Amino acid sequence: MLLEGANYLTMIPAVLSGFTFPFMGDLWYYGETPGIVVFLLNGLATLAMVVLIPLSVFKLRSKIVHDSPGGEIIKWACLAGAVYLFVFWFAYSMSWLASLVPWSARAQPGIEILLNTLDLASFLLTVFFLLVVMLYGWATLLPAAKKRSLPSLKRVGVTMTGLGAYFTAILIIFFLFGGYHAHPTVWMEILGPGHNPDLWCVTLIPLGLYISLSSKN
Repeated sequence: MLLEGANYLTMIPAVLSGFTFPFMGDLWYYGETPGIVVFLLNGLATLAMVVLIPLSVFKLRSKIVHDSPGGEIIKWACLAGAVYLFVFWFAYSMSWLASLVPWSARAQPGIEILLNTLDLASFLLTVFFLLVVMLYGWATLLPAAKKRSLPSLKRVGVTMTGLGAYFTAILIIFFLFGGYHAHPTVWMEILGPGHNPDLWCVTLIPLGLYISLSSKN
């Protein structure tokens, strides 16, 4: 957990560039990138990662290291899970919003990009399906955090399966497009296996199914 939080803190320079590039013009390697794209991704999306995830995992680590009562550890474990769900939804939704910005150097005509069936499917999966997964997870984790009691493992398993299914679906869409070079949008760049550190979430499907199907409560 210490390394996980520290990893996100290394993104602080990206956050600073995200809030300065739109106002300072040419900065670092952004070149002709529209300022609003940098602001949405490096500014807003990365800021959520840098602030929320380290705070939650460092707090959870502190409770474990100091041998806090089990209820306190459960509370912060649930809150950390809720934070991750929000950060996933917010960051990827911001990525899609940046993909709606007209950019002649990329395959981004503006909102007309949603006329492409695969782009529309990816947009709906991100903005709406992932939101449903987040809200379902919150409905499972937040009451448990408040009561300091274990959440329903069956519902936790369903949340994990939904999250894994999302990443699997968008990865399939990435390959159906033929990769970033075949469809060079902001979204495809973020999604690509060469750039996306969150694709490990596809492994949540078998684990989530096992937990949900083997749990009585």
